[in-house]
Amino acid sequence: MKVKLLFILILLFFVSSCHVDENKENEATNNPSTEEEIEIEFYLCVYANETLKLNDHTVSLDSLGALIEKQKEIAGLEDLPKIVLVIDKSVKMKLVSNVEDELRKINALRIKYSSLSPEEFDEYVQQNIKK
Repeated sequence: MKVKLLFILILLFFVSSCHVDENKENEATNNPSTEEEIEIEFYLCVYANETLKLNDHTVSLDSLGALIEKQKEIAGLEDLPKIVLVIDKSVKMKLVSNVEDELRKINALRIKYSSLSPEEFDEYVQQNIKK
């Protein structure tokens, strides 16, 4: 009887330890790697003088789509990344609408908007974009 009880306890211990190892494997596969956590964003700045800059490259409204596609290829991306549209508060809405239309033409639909005063805008560009 003692041998059976000992055998059952050892079996329960073995089963419970195997179960814990399976959970650890599941946790490892469910946690994204550091490469997957990094989300690439393209910064598109719209200045008060109607200048556009994509990742510190000056671009015209007509060539915006082509430059985004080129930058996507250079970065080795399959899909278009999120576009961070940083807009000076003094920019007219018509220009913003035109930029949105150009982004829609290339199917860049993930857009994050930020509107800043001229002083905040310059500070933001210095801190976040010129790295």
